[in-house]
Amino acid sequence: MGGDEKNNSSASEYPIERFQVSLAHAGLRLDKALAMLLPKWSRSRLKELCDVGHVQVGSRVCEGRYQLRLNEEICIRLVPRAYLRGVCEPTLPELVVLHEDSQILVVDKAAGVVVHPGAGHLPGTLSEAAVVHCGKALPSSGDETRAGIVHRLDRETSGVIVLAKTEKALRHLQEQFAQRRTKKEYRALVFGVPRFMNDRIEKMIGRDPKTKDRMKVVHEGGKEAVTDWELRRAYDGFAELICRPKTGRTHQIRVHMAWFRHSVVGDSVYKARSNQGLQLPKGAPDPARHCLHAQSLAFAHPNDDRPVRFEAPLPADLRELFDWLARELPAKDGSGKRGGARRGR
Repeated sequence: MGGDEKNNSSASEYPIERFQVSLAHAGLRLDKALAMLLPKWSRSRLKELCDVGHVQVGSRVCEGRYQLRLNEEICIRLVPRAYLRGVCEPTLPELVVLHEDSQILVVDKAAGVVVHPGAGHLPGTLSEAAVVHCGKALPSSGDETRAGIVHRLDRETSGVIVLAKTEKALRHLQEQFAQRRTKKEYRALVFGVPRFMNDRIEKMIGRDPKTKDRMKVVHEGGKEAVTDWELRRAYDGFAELICRPKTGRTHQIRVHMAWFRHSVVGDSVYKARSNQGLQLPKGAPDPARHCLHAQSLAFAHPNDDRPVRFEAPLPADLRELFDWLARELPAKDGSGKRGGARRGR
């Protein structure tokens, strides 16, 4: 496609959507027809794509005011908005595909990868990488910057995430998440060792009025949040837990663990007062992120409702840390409550 050479040299990796002009669109301006054909995209977004040469009619680059003729072919390249505006040339994350078929794409997300664009995040998201990987536009719920996104993982959380490749899959999966029919399992490293082998946390979660983008356990006005957990392994001063959230609130496991006074190691946002100042011991491998991994995800496949389950192996940074803890800080007397963690200066 034509347009600015700088844009096209990198933008060429993004997929193209094609439409044939029907009787319903013949005689309309190109920009108006695109708004009808892509209702989830904003008019300003479509105008930008036309202005920089990412929209063609036939073999010609056309501006938004071009008047369409019957049976002409429209080609539009799905280039991220921030890239169009010159914020940066995004480097897309490498996708580790666990499973792919005509309906879904299941990925092992690396820590540090943002799932979809948001405030303060530059281009180069998992959603954009999925669009490029699939070579076509992916469905979204009213926001094309969240193409394919059904659920999300925090930036520093690694592990399994599923994306929808069709409208059918998007609706089917969204319904399952909303009705709590999916089964999610996380591995977390926390400060201290719980008194019990397993338990359930049922505490409402709401916005923290004092801090933007932060959540907290609230007594009223919040949303129901339920997390089951069990002790997988105790160390001296730390514990590895299996967490199974029954609801999908923002930052749920991290918020619940902090309330439980067993904050997730490496979490700089949610930390119980009793855990303030605690750090990994000297010499321990530091993942430089919160130690939370989405280990598995189970749901009914959108195509035929058969049960499927996908698992992501523990990433190298957490595996190295767990091995070090097992070797250097074995639990004392089966409790592991004393020692281990140290107070930061």
